[in-house]
Amino acid sequence: MYANQGGKDAWPVHEYLNIWVGNVAGVLGYAYMPGTMHDGVVINYRYFGINNKPPFHLGRTVTHEVGHWLNLYHTWGLSTGCDADDEVEDTPNSAEPNFGCKLEHQSCGGMDMVENFMDYSDDACMNLFTKGQVNRMESLFTPDGFRHSLLSSHGLDEGIQEPCSNLIKDNAETGVDCGGACLPCPTCTDQIKNGNETDVDCGGDCRPCGCKSTGQYSLMDYIESIKINDSISGTADNGGYYFNTKKYFSLYTNVTNTIELTPGKSENVGQHFWNIWIDWNKDGMYAGERERVYSTAALGKLSDSFAIGIPFPFEIDEHDTFPIRIQMKWGDHLVSGCDTFDFGEVEDYNVLFCLLYTSRCV
Repeated sequence: MYANQGGKDAWPVHEYLNIWVGNVAGVLGYAYMPGTMHDGVVINYRYFGINNKPPFHLGRTVTHEVGHWLNLYHTWGLSTGCDADDEVEDTPNSAEPNFGCKLEHQSCGGMDMVENFMDYSDDACMNLFTKGQVNRMESLFTPDGFRHSLLSSHGLDEGIQEPCSNLIKDNAETGVDCGGACLPCPTCTDQIKNGNETDVDCGGDCRPCGCKSTGQYSLMDYIESIKINDSISGTADNGGYYFNTKKYFSLYTNVTNTIELTPGKSENVGQHFWNIWIDWNKDGMYAGERERVYSTAALGKLSDSFAIGIPFPFEIDEHDTFPIRIQMKWGDHLVSGCDTFDFGEVEDYNVLFCLLYTSRCV
């Protein structure tokens, strides 16, 4: 998923914590909370481990980001102000981030815990998690916890791994750890990179992989839900990118289509720029104005309508399907269907065309 962008693909997330160290612009690092589309931690190489970049030189960036990976919020919660909360009983309520080492700083009627790893204090100032935070992290490893599977990770094994779980295509396997004597290899719509695919559900015998488009930071600006005619998808924050090759939106060619596009964090209303693309030639590139079928800007939830014209020389048949991409970017116009940008999110699906508006397409 990341190798074709110059990075390294993740190890199985149900068995390992993935930490990527790279040249990350503008931040010390970031992480994905349990249950999002992506999984792992990203650290700016300048601030990884013991380094020569004080005041973030003692490795606390990793501690902080792994805290997010283990389901901890910042000490001030999901937004600033005393009404927000980090869902941990024994961390004092804090109005906003603390920088430096403000040991006597007070807010929300009490002393801020600036020594907490989940604040924004300098590395030398951070030195603790509370018992409540420890309990919240450890709960992920209970039998019903989100990260319980790590307790049976192959990383804990000794000796030679079983052929069908060694992450290598070997013996009579037709894909990585599938086929032959192993379980059958899934298809091109299972949202897993397997078989001869070069990325998730694309390449090899599947559709071309094409270009990527993603938002780098989606905590405050993500796509809450998309509704096109009578088809809806509500996925909330997915770390900047989401795809579902099994989800189909219905579109009609001879009438106006209705859309409802809802950004997340409705209390933080800002100008969002939306694009909808249809990959008519199915090359995965979302290029040119004829593949951009809708574009607008709005504050908050958007309700609108648009008509679809089939560009020459393409023709469609009843119930023909095409890839569709919905982009949402905060604060500025989107240039292309392959943009990677700071704030916002991108979602990829399929669209199912009906030539007559007589009933639901799907």
